Amino acid sequence: MYRQLVEAELEELKRYADALEGALEEEKRRLEKDSEERASTMTEEQRMELYEWAYDDFYRLGETFPRILRYSLFVHTYSLLEHTILRIADHLRNSRKLDLSPSDLRDEGITRAKTFLKKVVRVSFPDNGTDWQDILALNHIRNIIVHNTGHFPEDHSKRKQIDAFMTRWSSDISLDNIRQFTLSDRFIEHVIETCKHFLDDVFTSIKDTTP
Repeated sequence: MYRQLVEAELEELKRYADALEGALEEEKRRLEKDSEERASTMTEEQRMELYEWAYDDFYRLGETFPRILRYSLFVHTYSLLEHTILRIADHLRNSRKLDLSPSDLRDEGITRAKTFLKKVVRVSFPDNGTDWQDILALNHIRNIIVHNTGHFPEDHSKRKQIDAFMTRWSSDISLDNIRQFTLSDRFIEHVIETCKHFLDDVFTSIKDTTP
């Protein structure tokens, strides 16, 4: 049951992301059409004034609002993944009546859950594939977004790992001229599909033992 609930929530996140991306795109098209119609009856000087006046609206719809939307959805999606893995770890601890709990370990977040499942519960954990490497890189990017508003410093301790990830996901994530992450309109879908695939492997590895 828990597996189905998580899958359903990920699907709802995807629908939500698609709906909001569509709304932003529609509003952008509406602004463009309105500006073109108004400019068609203006002199060159008036058109320049109109475009200057509308610049802030275009920038918000093309840059600011998409960044806020994608950052927020990404952080929420990753938090759902992390919560799910930790809940699985807690469930297995309770069902097997283990003395040690995930919170007793020194690791944090999703790496804590991995350590607990592998070393304490001793179940197979899918940490050898590309999905896990991507999830670790996404964890670092999530932290940069949360703690540094998405600005990726050149001397970041995980720069090599994040750079490699960005090469793999080059169509969905990049850096702008101030080294702030830019996420594409398909980034959230890519993250959700990665989470779904990875969680499928997790649930399969523990033989569908679910909370």
